[in-house]
Amino acid sequence: MTKRKPNGEYEFRLKYPSAQEVVLVGDFDPYLQSQVPMSRSPSGEWVCRLHLPEGIYHFKYWVDGNWCLDEDPRATPAASFLSSALVVRNEGPVSYAYVG
Repeated sequence: MTKRKPNGEYEFRLKYPSAQEVVLVGDFDPYLQSQVPMSRSPSGEWVCRLHLPEGIYHFKYWVDGNWCLDEDPRATPAASFLSSALVVRNEGPVSYAYVG
């Protein structure tokens, strides 16, 4: 799940309590593919926060050596061919979709 926080940061959360390591991978930097290690919260969710300017960002999660999409905590072989897309706007709701 992705939420915009009141301070403008975007919070990425993934419910995957059995995971040992989760990394957010996306095109958050226009010059390279970003890899952001996530932290496990006390509830077992994996969390990270990023400041993002307006734009469209493609991302997915690397969970214990397998790809996983946002809102779909099942790591499957198909996830390597898909990504989640986040549309960042200064105002309005956060929107995202799966793209292939």
